[in-house]
Amino acid sequence: MLGFSGGHNQSYTVASNFNDRPFRGMRPRITQIFQKFGLLGLNERVDDRIHENERDFAFGSILRCSISKWDDGKQDWAKSGDVISSLSKDWRAQRFLSNCGEQFLKHLPPRLRLVILLSNDDSYTRMCRTIIQRSIPM
Repeated sequence: MLGFSGGHNQSYTVASNFNDRPFRGMRPRITQIFQKFGLLGLNERVDDRIHENERDFAFGSILRCSISKWDDGKQDWAKSGDVISSLSKDWRAQRFLSNCGEQFLKHLPPRLRLVILLSNDDSYTRMCRTIIQRSIPM
């Protein structure tokens, strides 16, 4: 399952229990979705699958926590707002994500059957889907 990371604050949790950070606040809903699609049993929770020894599920971010964009109006780097939706319109971001997909998604285990992508922006989701389809040889 791929999402986008917890932003700048995620870097502060690396020293603590990192497994508590991914998809924090969303896990009950993700558990329900996984159960609905038969990916988890009714007595299982996604919390039980997010750890370094998990062999059947993998959770990660298609973008890492330091993503930002230049805001001309403020003359500063923006880390919130329309950063994610802007990526799908910027050729540099598209190239960056394509390169990441090429490098990190091309060599996944052959037993991979499903990629779930979380996002709140349709254009970004379409762009990521294209990158994933190009990167994962199926």
